[in-house]
Amino acid sequence: MPTCPPVVITPICQRILALNPGSVLDIGLGNGKWGFLAREYTDVWLKREARETRIDGIEIYGPYITEVQRLVYDNIYVGDALQVLPGLGEYDLVIMADVLEHLGLAEGGELLGMIRRKAKHAVVTTPVKFFPQGAVFGNEHERHVSLWTAEMLSKWGSLKRFEDTWLLEM
Repeated sequence: MPTCPPVVITPICQRILALNPGSVLDIGLGNGKWGFLAREYTDVWLKREARETRIDGIEIYGPYITEVQRLVYDNIYVGDALQVLPGLGEYDLVIMADVLEHLGLAEGGELLGMIRRKAKHAVVTTPVKFFPQGAVFGNEHERHVSLWTAEMLSKWGSLKRFEDTWLLEM
């Protein structure tokens, strides 16, 4: 689905506040929650000038993009993150919430490696347990195809569990 469990909202927002990033990339932006919250907790909460933070997003499924996301994000790239990310610059913070489970293990590892090279900091979430999910809202990319274990994720950074969700900080 183009969203993620609410249990990770507070820890990710706290990370945004602690890092005070000047640039944010949201991979798998879906409904645009992370772009909106990044805008709120940088430009608004930290009392910057309007739209001082560059907030970009990558979304593989173009029909998810509405005027709401266009108002929040500075740049939206429609396409596969594995193809789009190499052409982008560096970011202070990359957020990728509930995307890994939609990728095979090799693809996911490749994407995590790209994020590590492009981001000073990153926050990644994925479910703790595998649960079957097919296409949602006509989007074939919503299928769940992999499970990322604690052992696999902890190789990439600091790992915490919030209910049924892993939160990885890189």
